[in-house]
Amino acid sequence: MKLIPLRELPGTPALVADTIEGRARVDFGFPTRVEADLWRARSEQEAKRDRPRKLLVERLLAQSENLDLHEAARKNIEALNEPGTLAVVTGQQAGLGGGPLLTLYKALTAINLARRIQRESGIRTVPLFWTATSDHNLAEAAQVFWINLENRLAWYRADG
Repeated sequence: MKLIPLRELPGTPALVADTIEGRARVDFGFPTRVEADLWRARSEQEAKRDRPRKLLVERLLAQSENLDLHEAARKNIEALNEPGTLAVVTGQQAGLGGGPLLTLYKALTAINLARRIQRESGIRTVPLFWTATSDHNLAEAAQVFWINLENRLAWYRADG
């Protein structure tokens, strides 16, 4: 299998490729690269803060009680009890534009980023992915926005 850099795929905006490669010239307000020193310092800061870790773990375990939870997932949840453990948190709300591949991509990205942070910094890091499956805001979930070929905002809403 040959990996093709995103930059080489037709239609990839330079800003997207630059951001993924860590060369973005725009400040998004969050780090675009994973730097071990950054995560080590942040973990030390967070470890000093009083967090309701026990309550978080209890609720996550209770919510997953009826699931066939994999042992690795259970261990990751329980690791959140340990001071200094970091979590890469992301999720996805149901919507027209995303679909199952976007959800899968986001979950896999959280897993890979957690592994990378842990490998490069030595700090226990777990992925935490949520899904907003009980969202009843149909109007929000049934619409999608995008930039069209004329560089204008386009919009579609599914009626129903």
